[in-house]
Amino acid sequence: MSHNHIFEEVRRLAASGVTVVYTSHYIEEVESLCSRIGIIDHGKLVACDQLESLLQQLHGLIRLRVDDGTERLRNTLSAIPGASLNGQDGPWLEVECRDTKTMLARVITALNELDVKLVSLEVTEPNLERVFLHLTGRALRD
Repeated sequence: MSHNHIFEEVRRLAASGVTVVYTSHYIEEVESLCSRIGIIDHGKLVACDQLESLLQQLHGLIRLRVDDGTERLRNTLSAIPGASLNGQDGPWLEVECRDTKTMLARVITALNELDVKLVSLEVTEPNLERVFLHLTGRALRD
């Protein structure tokens, strides 16, 4: 029996009102199939909620590297409401925030206003893997 067939059957049962308990180490499967997610660590339930509620436990991250002007940019970004700068030295800055889309626009505006050249940019949204790591302090295990 294929994974797709199993997934469709689980979805069909759930849609008919049947409670299905599905266990997996594969985050993509859990996100795809489950309306409520429990995180178990060493036999202990450490969280149980809907995906959106679990994701709200974490902030998004905007990580950027600039060519020059790091200190000026750091000062400007730290003044933006909702921005929390993580302690990074050197050309890398990491901004923690709730709303990455809005914050990204503010970061780009600050770069332009300060005439600071952007070298690299990474945006990381909260995801179930990061929630697992946050709650358990452990890497995903097989």
